[in-house]
Amino acid sequence: MPGQLDPLVRPSKHGHLGEGAAPSIRPGSHLSARPLNELLESYRPAMLDEVLAADSNADDAASLSIQAYGSSKEAGDVLLVFTASRGSDTWQDTMAFTALDDLADGRGTELVFGGGSIDLPSETTEIVLPMGPVLLGGAPDEWRKVLDRELDDLLPGDELPEVASPAEWDGSRVSLSILDSD
Repeated sequence: MPGQLDPLVRPSKHGHLGEGAAPSIRPGSHLSARPLNELLESYRPAMLDEVLAADSNADDAASLSIQAYGSSKEAGDVLLVFTASRGSDTWQDTMAFTALDDLADGRGTELVFGGGSIDLPSETTEIVLPMGPVLLGGAPDEWRKVLDRELDDLLPGDELPEVASPAEWDGSRVSLSILDSD
């Protein structure tokens, strides 16, 4: 039964637990998890604190839009333009559609964006990409849904705006689902 100890644990006459008894906890008493929490916190990546701090600031909401440019998926010339915004900060970069398409279809790939690259194996179950002020994440099937949406709204390649290589992002990031993109 949830919330009960093993029935083989019993308190001794001095109040210590021994085999066969359930403990009694008096009001106002508690067990301290502080040592374990301190140990776990010592391994916590600093990046998580940045994301949590940014997530908690409602005045600093983030958004991400994606637009596809090219002639067709079959031609292999589709480029995606990602524009991430938070507050007054905007970050923009391009990525080849084929790399994300391969990954969404369960094939491993190397994604090149933001002046860097990430190798993602075919068994990847969660894709999380740092895009300026946003950590954009989702399962491969969620990425597939968004990629299909962008192909439905494909703009001609000659309308592709000039996108400068983005500067490396050194600020905090907000987590955002790929399904929340425009």
